Amino acid sequence: MKRLAGMMVIAFLLGTVLSAAAQRIQPEDLEYQGAFRLPEGSNGSTWEYSGYAMTYYPNGDPTGPNDGYPGSLFALGHDHQQYVSEISIPVPVVSTSKDVEDLNTAATQQPFYDITGGMFGALEIPRAGLAYLGPQGSQTTGKLHFCWGQHFQDFEASHGWCEVTLSNPQTAGPWHFGGYTNYVTNDYLFPIPSEWASAHTPGQLLATGRFRDGVWGGRGPTLFAYGPWNDGNPPAPNATLSSLTPLLLYGVQEAGAIEITSSEEMMMDAYKEPDEWSGGAWLTAGSNAAVVFVGTKALGNSWYGYANGVTYPTSGDEDAHYPPLPPWPYDQRGYWSDDIEPQMLFYDPVDLAGVAAGTMETYDPQPYAVMSLDPAFFHVGYDLENEKRYLVGAAAFDRTNGLLYVMERRADEEKSLVHVWKVTAGASAALSRLYFPSIRSDGSWDTELGLINTSATEAATGTVRFYSDGGEEVSSAIPLSLPPHGRREVLVSADLSDPSAAAYAVCETSAGSVKGYVKFFISGQWRAGVPAISRVNGANVSIPHIASDANWTTYCALLNTSALPCSPTIEFNDGSSQTISLAAYEHRSFNIRELFDGQPRPGITSGVIRNANGLVGLELFSMGNQLAGVVLHDERASAMYYPHVVMDPAHWITGIVAYNPAASSCTMTVKPYEEDGTELPTVTTTIDGGERYFGTVTGLGLPGSTAWVTVTASKAITGFEAFINAGNGNQLAGYSGVRISGREGVLPKLERDGWTGVTIVNVEGSNALVTLTAYDDAGTVIATETREVGSHEKYSGAPSAIFSGDISGATYLAYSSDKDVVAFQANGSSDGMMLDALEGM
Repeated sequence: MKRLAGMMVIAFLLGTVLSAAAQRIQPEDLEYQGAFRLPEGSNGSTWEYSGYAMTYYPNGDPTGPNDGYPGSLFALGHDHQQYVSEISIPVPVVSTSKDVEDLNTAATQQPFYDITGGMFGALEIPRAGLAYLGPQGSQTTGKLHFCWGQHFQDFEASHGWCEVTLSNPQTAGPWHFGGYTNYVTNDYLFPIPSEWASAHTPGQLLATGRFRDGVWGGRGPTLFAYGPWNDGNPPAPNATLSSLTPLLLYGVQEAGAIEITSSEEMMMDAYKEPDEWSGGAWLTAGSNAAVVFVGTKALGNSWYGYANGVTYPTSGDEDAHYPPLPPWPYDQRGYWSDDIEPQMLFYDPVDLAGVAAGTMETYDPQPYAVMSLDPAFFHVGYDLENEKRYLVGAAAFDRTNGLLYVMERRADEEKSLVHVWKVTAGASAALSRLYFPSIRSDGSWDTELGLINTSATEAATGTVRFYSDGGEEVSSAIPLSLPPHGRREVLVSADLSDPSAAAYAVCETSAGSVKGYVKFFISGQWRAGVPAISRVNGANVSIPHIASDANWTTYCALLNTSALPCSPTIEFNDGSSQTISLAAYEHRSFNIRELFDGQPRPGITSGVIRNANGLVGLELFSMGNQLAGVVLHDERASAMYYPHVVMDPAHWITGIVAYNPAASSCTMTVKPYEEDGTELPTVTTTIDGGERYFGTVTGLGLPGSTAWVTVTASKAITGFEAFINAGNGNQLAGYSGVRISGREGVLPKLERDGWTGVTIVNVEGSNALVTLTAYDDAGTVIATETREVGSHEKYSGAPSAIFSGDISGATYLAYSSDKDVVAFQANGSSDGMMLDALEGM
């Protein structure tokens, strides 16, 4: 890694074995098992031109062999009939020569039947979804849930259910899906894990959605949780389902509008109009999970028109030039691209939970990983002479056995093939990891790592490993054994045999309950602290504050955690941009001036890193003896908290940054509170896309009695808070304001040579009962203090003043509450030179 002479070095690491983010299923956790063929046709239909709907049935094929592939699949046959058949699941075979003759063939369990009784009539370019779910509510039998749609629709009834006996389906429906247009609701369909649904969408155990080419359905795949049994058993024909929750929608449904309202800031990363996301599944493996969408991804340039690159006007202007029809095989009009690839997108269920809770917009979640299906598929790319432009069909998941089934359309002549992956917890779940992104210990600089086991009952064991800039392990790994509530502090200069070789560290533990921080410092000059990183970014990453003028310097560091090279682009608020090429697992650190030939850029105040999937990052800003840092992340929220405001400009200056990363403006409401929770006059302002609400609390015109602030916005935003010691001009500290509220956490260090300040803010509208507990490194309780914190009240002070007993033996604090609170701490050195702040973790 490049060393920045005379200034702070920011190092980011990740070896190839560390690419997985904790709690997420990663592409490497999917092990390809092979493929199998579909049987001959039955009952007047076939498997030709099939593959747009499929679900796993755990009770199917009960007399089948004990070969590791139990159950059966219900799937949709030929597009013209749209009948459903049940098939067995043979052992899949890996054919290295991609020869279908190598594969086993499924057997028909139930022949094709029309399970809808013709209720949808003839459909043009049909779409459909199937999902089996056991009995719910007052039901006594499991149901085969379905949805049907076509290329052009508006608000037609689309969903229903039937029994699993296809010859006597006893079909119920169809039902309208809330007030949502058909363009976002009626294609793929799959079950939601009951544990997740219980916590986030109670009574709604099915996920449905649709992606439509063009922008009519928004700019990415959609997803809704729903439970039709809550509206009746069954709901009346043509009833409107009301038990539903949006989880993903790259746009906004305007009342009565057939098309979704969307814009570029509501767009899925790498979205292109010719994309085709045709199937989905909610994967689980141990404690890890992912929501995946499979489909055909457009690559390169894209256009509406003909396959030979000729564009066709879409304005509707009768005076526009309408080109002649090209010769076969280029004569199909539609959305096209230079090339196509079968892909699988991975979404984090935590993000979807944020949408369900209202803390994220429906268009905020982004894929955190992408997997190409090219290595598994038998035929890839366009086949224009056979009119083949879509490669992927439906998906189905056997949760008990961890088996994912994906249709490859028209791969066995005109029939589909079924590909199979085994989904395992894998290396990504075997250990939980914390990344300490910057270490320097060279005689001037030093680095402190802190680790806390937040579990009250389980011990955490593992190691802390140290790596060079190039990813080679240096020194010896430090074994870690933390009892419940135990804490460990590592000083690199004292605990490593070769401290100067270390550039970063990784903590690998047996439990996900370990939290941490890293502080890098020069004694007597400056110090910055940031939380350890447990989550790799999966979306566009915001840089909420940049200061790159004649006085201030802003440093950034980026790491590509992927095995593939990437080229993220930093788009700055002044319209300029810089693309940074990163090889697999490469990291790069730089100051903003370096990107502009070393020249100050005072007009640059913020930015967004596009195409940032798989990256992690950090920024530091410094001037003179002032240094502060925050993690660069993809997290946004419609509400942010700034829990500690000091209105004493002669001694302390409080700065607020709220950044709008979207391309269009948003409305922000700034609501200040007094210390006792009294609400002060609010300020409403409009912030342009890519701009900030930024300044000191005094300069922003907030009342003199302001003690803390909350900012809500019409779009998801990000930002942080900073403090400057105006008395000596030497101390600066910052910390994030995004997603920092909760009901429990830790404040990870009590300063030994200086002071610690603690703040707890009750962000809810009723009183909270808050308990603070002081622990030593062994996890022993030193003291406990409980007090009631009023609605929107701020409770702060030095720990020695908060606790009635002696806490001189304590090293950190934990807090718990029966209401959501925000906590933070600031630590200052006794010489008045060093300061850092950390949000509760």
